[in-house]
Amino acid sequence: MLKKLLLGFISLLTMSQMALVAMPVGAQAPCDPSTGNALGCLNAANPNPNSGDAATAGQQLPLIIGRIIRTLLGLLGIIFLVLMVYAGFLWMTARGESDPIDKAKEIIKQCIIGLIIIFLAYALTGFIINAVIRATTATP
Repeated sequence: MLKKLLLGFISLLTMSQMALVAMPVGAQAPCDPSTGNALGCLNAANPNPNSGDAATAGQQLPLIIGRIIRTLLGLLGIIFLVLMVYAGFLWMTARGESDPIDKAKEIIKQCIIGLIIIFLAYALTGFIINAVIRATTATP
């Protein structure tokens, strides 16, 4: 039993490290609101971060909020991955008993519903942040 628990923990640790390796590095194209690329706008860097004028601060706020939301949604995705691995481990170690299999099926069903919610939240956030960036960078 201890061997199985240790093997499961090592597998979970390995999977979580692989998820962290696939994080974006920020080498994206510059922000161009006309293309509709919200990720490029979220990853755009301020060329002069110490400038401190009101226009720069107004442009930085949507970027900061977008990065925070994207980070939180990424953490939710990692939680989804951990729960799916746990449910799969539970199912594989059930040895044909119906109670652990039913519990694993319920966890998997709830994880998929959560993943759908995460994707919708990510798409909605990208749309809103893109609209805010277009509105703040538009020239009168």
